[in-house]
Amino acid sequence: GATEATKALTIKQIGEWTRMDAPELQVHLQKLIELGYAQSLRADDTDKYHLTVDGIRKVLSLYS
Repeated sequence: GATEATKALTIKQIGEWTRMDAPELQVHLQKLIELGYAQSLRADDTDKYHLTVDGIRKVLSLYS
């Protein structure tokens, strides 16, 4: 559901959905950011993450 900045999730929230530990998740998020599929932002002194338009397209292309 984190498809726009207003719906961005914290590492903890993403970890709960994916059942991944924060350090492992951070590695994957960094790679997605480098590929342009995710974006990070800082809100209320907390890092949050959401998919970019390219990230949404990539996910949808996996199901078409």
